[in-house]
Amino acid sequence: MDDFGKEKQLLYIFILLNNENLYFKCHEEINPDFFDPSYRSVLNFIKRYVNKYHKLPPESLITAETGFDFSGKPSQLELIELEEWFIEDFETFLKKQATTKVILESVEKINEKNFDLIEKDLKKALTISLDKNLGTNYWEKPKDRLTKLKNRDGIFSTGWKTIDKKLFGGFGRGQINIFAGNSGMGKSLFLQNLAFNFLMQKLNVVYITLELNEELVCLRMDSIITDAGTKYVLNNIDEVNKILKEKRNNNGYGDLQVKYMPPGTNSNNILSYLREYTIRKNYKPDVLIIDYLDLMHPNDKKFNKSDLFIKDKYVTEELRSITVDQNLICITASQLNRSAVDEDLHSMSHIAGGISKINTADNVMTIYTNPSMRESGRYRIQFIKTRSSSGVGSFVELKFDPVSLRISDLDDEENDDDQENEEKNKNKKSKSKNIINKIKRKDINNDGKEENFNKDKFLLIEKQIKI
Repeated sequence: MDDFGKEKQLLYIFILLNNENLYFKCHEEINPDFFDPSYRSVLNFIKRYVNKYHKLPPESLITAETGFDFSGKPSQLELIELEEWFIEDFETFLKKQATTKVILESVEKINEKNFDLIEKDLKKALTISLDKNLGTNYWEKPKDRLTKLKNRDGIFSTGWKTIDKKLFGGFGRGQINIFAGNSGMGKSLFLQNLAFNFLMQKLNVVYITLELNEELVCLRMDSIITDAGTKYVLNNIDEVNKILKEKRNNNGYGDLQVKYMPPGTNSNNILSYLREYTIRKNYKPDVLIIDYLDLMHPNDKKFNKSDLFIKDKYVTEELRSITVDQNLICITASQLNRSAVDEDLHSMSHIAGGISKINTADNVMTIYTNPSMRESGRYRIQFIKTRSSSGVGSFVELKFDPVSLRISDLDDEENDDDQENEEKNKNKKSKSKNIINKIKRKDINNDGKEENFNKDKFLLIEKQIKI
């Protein structure tokens, strides 16, 4: 059976005619002679029309001029879902047909000993590519390039100015941002508050929940948006309904779509949903929130479920591909592992699944609170990784309202106190590190002789520093 038979070639034509941008990406590489003879006339007509008018001809004109039958055309959604497959498969088709053509035509050139021309034609056939992006020309328009970088195009505020300051403005399109925390620490609440913060910026948000049901997520959003408790929301449905409508109409909030997907969902499932969303809404989402990353599976169902390192590596890389391709801001969450349960300071080693997801993510932050902080309505965010800033290792505190579930910046006065405490802690840690390193290297006794590291002395000095 031919891998590139008539049926597949017909599908290629339908996909090309369904997306003008995709067609122009392939236009120069399309050779009607590569196709079945029954399709050559329609492809020749399309190429001539595009060369003259710089756009695709309408289907009615194609049928009138060539007799091409569109009756078997798949739905628009099906064609969109096939585009990623098409790019790879059509490129292989073009290479195969071009290579075959070179080989068949090489007999005469061999007789003429024209080997250099055969080699040139073969290289051209094998290097056919549908990736037309050459990247950034370093010397071209450096002012525009630098101005764009300075202005941080595509960067949006998280809604928390203290976090924005650490991240040089906020979260950007094409980025993956991870909030990690122990079970019950409030990861979902952070994601829901972020959804609200982006809605206020008129951004369209898709919230994929792999754990909580849609109704519970929406109830929490009701509380956050109306600034009222869930009990009040349920007891005053008519009033809440009125408030939500007024806020949407008066403030111009973005769109919020909450979708439950079962644990084990993969990136292909999410990509398919995003494409359906775009068709139904007639616009693309700006923000993708996934609650949460650890419950996703790779696209390849044959992965080893016990190998979390590999699982998380593939899941995060596949998610990044969607984020970049769809130009989205992506925020998700992850669990901390058992070693972090009794820790108030976190490191990369505390992230469940390990370094694989951290390597791919742009920003990784941990969430922490304890009974005394919870009583005063405080959360602490620690920056584990920031790709575009120097915030790693620093902390910020946020205020939490247990009634409305809102998470917000501290008041200016409280913030000043936190910054002062953070500076003191930095100085104390720096002093501690210097002294401990000196002890670990070697100590000098009263007689001026070197002696090995003394554990008891180390513990005593460490205690004095903490005091």
